[in-house]
Amino acid sequence: MRLGGGPIDVNVNSVTRTMRSAYVMLDITNPEKPPKLLAEITQPEPGFTTNRPVVIQRRQSNASGDFNFPAENNWYLAFGSGPTGAGLSGIRQALDNATSDQNMKVFVYDLKNKSFLSTFDPMDSGISTAYAGNMATVDWNQDYYDDATYFGSVETSGNLSGELLRINLEDPLTSNWTLGTLTRPQRPIIARPSAVTNSDNERWVFVGSGREVTQSDSRNTQQEYFFGIKEPTLSGVFSYGTVPFSSLIDTTDIQVEADGDLVSSFTVTPATTVNSFESLRSALTTQAGWKNRLIYDGTNPGGKSVSSPANAFALLLFTEYQPPADQCLVDGTNFLNALHYQTGTAIPASIQKVLTPDGFTDDTVSNKKISLGAGLAPAPVIHQGSDGNTSIIIQGGAGNISSTDLEYTLTDDGRQSWRQIFNIPR
Repeated sequence: MRLGGGPIDVNVNSVTRTMRSAYVMLDITNPEKPPKLLAEITQPEPGFTTNRPVVIQRRQSNASGDFNFPAENNWYLAFGSGPTGAGLSGIRQALDNATSDQNMKVFVYDLKNKSFLSTFDPMDSGISTAYAGNMATVDWNQDYYDDATYFGSVETSGNLSGELLRINLEDPLTSNWTLGTLTRPQRPIIARPSAVTNSDNERWVFVGSGREVTQSDSRNTQQEYFFGIKEPTLSGVFSYGTVPFSSLIDTTDIQVEADGDLVSSFTVTPATTVNSFESLRSALTTQAGWKNRLIYDGTNPGGKSVSSPANAFALLLFTEYQPPADQCLVDGTNFLNALHYQTGTAIPASIQKVLTPDGFTDDTVSNKKISLGAGLAPAPVIHQGSDGNTSIIIQGGAGNISSTDLEYTLTDDGRQSWRQIFNIPR
């Protein structure tokens, strides 16, 4: 049911033990033997286990550059608190409405020593009546030393709200890891963020807002967003500061023609007006990021993004779900969005035809959203076939499976499957 279990007192050998939601760690190294239980990780404050934990790696080679005998080899598990309530009525409230009666808490568990880090046992976020969304850990410079963990919050008092948070992991001392806010869209964020860096040393974080857990969520008519935001810098150094959500450029209504021209000019700032996709991309390099408004009319349930985005090349792919206006219907409609990661717009179809049908001309408007039919779909999956062609695979909530060709052929990155192993000694 995606909410875990409530605390239950059980008498074991005349000793009362409280059973509650937990994360279980299993050793599955040998597939020929049953998994070995290593730890059951829980305590009173996490509440229901609604968010997926992530692993944080701290791995450094020895002086000779050898990772087989690393100078540091520490691994941690990070997760946030879920919905929770005190007493039987509070537990029922948390289950029925996915609410929290406590400040959101953040936990980091040392997998080697099998204990919580002192500063995250737990760390109180100070965000009241809230719980955490799914987390993503990022190693920005790919040195086996993770730099940050990103996740959203769901604030449950009154109208749902939330923000995008990060744990700064750059300090070698775990006691100096800090929790901060990247931006505050004031909308719930339950999806796992996705991160991309490029040759310009831009660190992008992408995520959507919205929640689809309870019946009331399917009737929610609030405006939700999908946005891309850059880690802010100060004098060329990443500051891990907070970016105002209002500073993100709204590129929702920009239409890009197949040849790269914009259907109409767009004002990025009062001093900057652009008329083409390339000039827009160039202008946005000096901005904090962009945002897209999801489906919204103020009356019917709006669109929401509740699963993690995927990226391929310059494309950012995510699903958007709109619950049905008629609540007697079982399923709403799911959409696939394909955006350029730096602009939040469609890519000109002449450069990459993803969602635009064949037969387009130079002035054809490039599609950035198509319907996938009924059902709440999970995150898109990027699939590379044996012929090198790449496609997007999505399984809808109604059981339907769709495949969209990206029309890109990848170079051979080496062996991808055991089927490619030849001349195996018998």
